[in-house]
Amino acid sequence: MNTREYNTQRAGNVVSNILGVRQSSGANINRQQQWARMTEMQKNIMRRKYKDSDHDGIPDCFDCQRNNPFRQDTVNQIERKRQNIRDMEKNRERDEFERQEFLIQRDEDRKALENKRRR
Repeated sequence: MNTREYNTQRAGNVVSNILGVRQSSGANINRQQQWARMTEMQKNIMRRKYKDSDHDGIPDCFDCQRNNPFRQDTVNQIERKRQNIRDMEKNRERDEFERQEFLIQRDEDRKALENKRRR
């Protein structure tokens, strides 16, 4: 969190502090996960039913940052990181398998070459 975000959270909006209006925080992780599990048709219904302040396509009650159109729900970011880790592990396993195949093939080629030299 940078200094500006910290100061904004600590002080809040001066006008809203004077008027006693509470700044709304984003949706909790359960609501974000609920949004992530919805089908496209369910999401379209929710978009019509609930307000979307930042016009990012996610209703405020499911949005992690209601006034930030560039930031989407945290769940997607976490899931993307997990998917990247899974992909890296799969690639590592595939690379190891290919390396073992290469070593086996190399050993077979060496044996075949040695057999040719002996004849």
